[in-house]
Amino acid sequence: MAGPEEGTAGVWFVGRDRELARVAGLLDEARAGRGRLVLCTGEAGIGKTRLAEESAAVAQGRGVVVAWARSADRDSSPPYGLWRLVLRELPGGWPGEQGAASRLDLWSLVFGAAEDRAVVSGSELDRAQRFALFGEVRQRLARAAEPDGLLLVLDDIQWADEPSLLLLVHLARQLRGLRMLILAACREPAPPGNRDSQTIGALAADADTERMALAGLPADAVAELLASAGQAAPREQADEICAETGGNPFLIRELVRMRAEQPGAAPGAVPGAVLHATLYRIAQLGPRSQEVLRAAAVAGTSFSVGVVALMLGTAVLSLLDPVDECQAAGFLAAGDRPGEYRFSHALVRSAVVAQLGASDRLRLHNAAADAIERFYSGQLRSHWAELAYHRVRGSLPGDRGRAARACETAGDVAAEDLAFEEAARLYQQALSVGRGELAEADRGRLELAVAGALYRSGDLPGWHDAVAEVARRAE
Repeated sequence: MAGPEEGTAGVWFVGRDRELARVAGLLDEARAGRGRLVLCTGEAGIGKTRLAEESAAVAQGRGVVVAWARSADRDSSPPYGLWRLVLRELPGGWPGEQGAASRLDLWSLVFGAAEDRAVVSGSELDRAQRFALFGEVRQRLARAAEPDGLLLVLDDIQWADEPSLLLLVHLARQLRGLRMLILAACREPAPPGNRDSQTIGALAADADTERMALAGLPADAVAELLASAGQAAPREQADEICAETGGNPFLIRELVRMRAEQPGAAPGAVPGAVLHATLYRIAQLGPRSQEVLRAAAVAGTSFSVGVVALMLGTAVLSLLDPVDECQAAGFLAAGDRPGEYRFSHALVRSAVVAQLGASDRLRLHNAAADAIERFYSGQLRSHWAELAYHRVRGSLPGDRGRAARACETAGDVAAEDLAFEEAARLYQQALSVGRGELAEADRGRLELAVAGALYRSGDLPGWHDAVAEVARRAE
């Protein structure tokens, strides 16, 4: 089961005893049939994933099944991407070829490839199909939770695609009677008006949801954390570090690593932001490792080493040593399957991307799109959203057609998978990126596709506005 960064057990977990005890208590209640959802919120690096790791260890110690899924790169996730990972994590996995489940839509994953569904567009039919899909997912989770319980950890849900969040809301409202505790970690909500923020807000408002907001560690906990890492400091230095980092464990960890690697630094020297400490440590890597890290950062929070090799025009074997060096430095961790890796923390990836100039970002996004097409040739269906993401970010004026076509194809896949909100977003993105370069017929087709997806999602006001815009243009 995919978990957080390895090698951190017993370290960097300080000052969260009360929260861990509360999760353990809710887990016992869930095992007795009173299922709940814990929504753990806080800024990046505050310790949400570490709390989830410790909670998972408690659950496993009590014989509870643990399944872990992490959202990444919202705009490049396939429809229901979070739940594809969840279902693959359940005990027993899926029969057939290893990895085959990743190439199926969620309907086939749940009901079986032989179970076809109607593809006729109609609001009532679409809602009935989605209700059946959501209900079957709940039943599969309920079966996995018997007899000893299930802890489902959903990390970084702020990056989940909207259909995945809608399914989570559906489950959160039907947890009573299930031996399941869902621990969902989320950064502080997006600004008001953001649709994902509204969906996550609906989770927080549910009666069976417990909100757990993590704040920075106090100075005494910071001192304890430094001591546990072998970097004991006088109280005044701990106070200074606490003030400079806001008690953020990730920032403190980066500081400790910098001080260990740079003994000449002033004892009280504290970087004002994670970028300074992380960039210093990145600079200590070899040139080839830095090149791999930059390409991987553009490829995604989670990535295949095969894709990165194609991006750099080299053999996979030549990247193994650089990847090992990046792992040893704490920047990368092993992914869920052989050949896959992920950044140990999203802030590390952000720091790497921040180093890139505009031309390098364009070049690497285009290289990523080309690599995905080659690496997943013949099984692109579940990678079209990822491909569209890179095509959009690598597009230039006068050559937006490929990006618009990729968005449209990704939208078609999402619509087939009953992910209508995601389909509408992708069709709208195709219109946006292709503005001024689309033929009139292509624009009209996309506008109708947007209207159809909004109607099928039940967004009738949005559908009405889209149809009115089509009619206005026709006049």
